[in-house]
Amino acid sequence: MRRGDLKKLCATPHGGKGFGQMWVLMSEGTLLGNNQESADGRWFQGWYEWEPTTTREKHKFIEATAARQGDGHSILWGLDANLQLWCARQTSSDAHPPSGWEPWEGPNWHGAPKLRNIAATESKTGAYLWGIDEDYRMVCIFQTAPGSAKWSGWSSGDWMNAPFSYELTAAAQNDGCAEVWAIDLKQVLHSIAQTPRGWDMSWVPGRRSS
Repeated sequence: MRRGDLKKLCATPHGGKGFGQMWVLMSEGTLLGNNQESADGRWFQGWYEWEPTTTREKHKFIEATAARQGDGHSILWGLDANLQLWCARQTSSDAHPPSGWEPWEGPNWHGAPKLRNIAATESKTGAYLWGIDEDYRMVCIFQTAPGSAKWSGWSSGDWMNAPFSYELTAAAQNDGCAEVWAIDLKQVLHSIAQTPRGWDMSWVPGRRSS
C-alpha cells in the first residue's frame, strides 16, 4: 500500500469469535480489506480489494462505515461520489473475506436519501445506521431484530431533534445500548445515548436555534 493513498478507515468485529475486520478507503475510491485470523492478534498478510462478488464495474466510495448485526455477522455501507448509499452484509463467518458476503446492494439502499456522511454501530436490536443528508439533517435506520433482513425505514425530519451537523460517529456501550456523537455547524460536539428503556429525550448539549 502506497503512503499517502489512505483517505478513511473503519473496523468492526466479525464472526462468532469476534476477530477484527478492517477496511481502508483509498483516495481514488477503492475499498480494501484486512482481517484478523487468530485470537493472538495475527492479521492476514496483505490487503485485498473489497468486492464481495466479481463485478465488471468496481465500486468507488467517498465514505464507509461498518457494524455488527447482533448475531455475530458484520454489515458494511459505502457512499459513492453521487452521495448514494450502498450496503453489503456478511452471511458466513467461516469463509475468508470478502467471501461469505452478499454483493453490494444499491444505489440508495432501502430508499436512502443522498447523504454526506454515515456512521453505524451495533445495539440490542441489531445494527443502527445514521446519516447526514444534503441539508445537514440527521436520519436513521435500524434492524428490527439481530441479523434480520427487515429494517425500520428511514426516519423523517431531524432524528431525535438532532442539531444540523456535518460530522458524526457512533459506538456500542457495554450494556448493549448505543450512543451517537455529532459536530454541529458551529463546531459544537453533541451526544445522545440509548438506554434499556429507549433513547434519551434530548441531546447534550441541547439543540440551539441558529
